[in-house]
Amino acid sequence: MTGALGLACGMDASEVPSAAGPVVGTACATVAAGGGWWNQTFADQGRRFHVELDATPSASPIDAVIGLATRKAGDLAQLGAIARFSPAGTIDVRTGAGYGADVSWPYQAGVPVHLRLDVNVAAHSYSVWVRNSFGGYTALARDYLFGTEQAGAAQLGDVASKVDSATGAV
Repeated sequence: MTGALGLACGMDASEVPSAAGPVVGTACATVAAGGGWWNQTFADQGRRFHVELDATPSASPIDAVIGLATRKAGDLAQLGAIARFSPAGTIDVRTGAGYGADVSWPYQAGVPVHLRLDVNVAAHSYSVWVRNSFGGYTALARDYLFGTEQAGAAQLGDVASKVDSATGAV
């Protein structure tokens, strides 16, 4: 598998409500296979919040993850909420020890995908939405559980990405 996934500038990680106000980062990056993990911290969030970002895979299929962690991630087990551009050519979501999706959402090389992750840290769950061609959102996954290793996370404060394909980038 080959490819890249580009993360667009203007990532927004906002807690609703938030004592510290919304958190906006400049997450403009291309994460390449073999290049390790890409991380960007944001103010720790311990309640409900959401993260929105655009991701563009350079190939299909690709195996790439974008997720949220308590701190700088260097391993998949450190991510609580995960959206994955799967080798099957669809976007899926981590739930406990596996991956799934409520709907099948194919992706294409070079076509940006706008993702919204609505996170409930206290419940250790999250929902993932994909912006559809009509400008609205389609629920990809609702109330999925954090990855097993992060089932007890009290806060999240990092967005991370990694390409597991032999070549490519995200």
